[in-house]
Amino acid sequence: MLRENAGLTQKQLAEEFNIYYNPVISMYESEKRALPIDVLVKYSEKFNVSTDWILKGDISKEYEDEFDLIMKKIRHSKYKEIAMIQLTALLSIL
Repeated sequence: MLRENAGLTQKQLAEEFNIYYNPVISMYESEKRALPIDVLVKYSEKFNVSTDWILKGDISKEYEDEFDLIMKKIRHSKYKEIAMIQLTALLSIL
């Protein structure tokens, strides 16, 4: 969950988003209440993920294609080992 991975409580996120009814974050997260577009955009900007990712839980085809291209370049690069070390380090903090 984005909020938990960022180390934020529901109350902290509600305050940051100027939501004055704290349980509403819980309702969004448990899908008991629809996520309004303005809050969806705030989530996207706050956690640096696409709105598609928030709604569908996966990356778009565009990002998949871009990722595949980057991985091809890494595989055929003399810097492959360094790139793989950096990717591994990045994944360990996600």
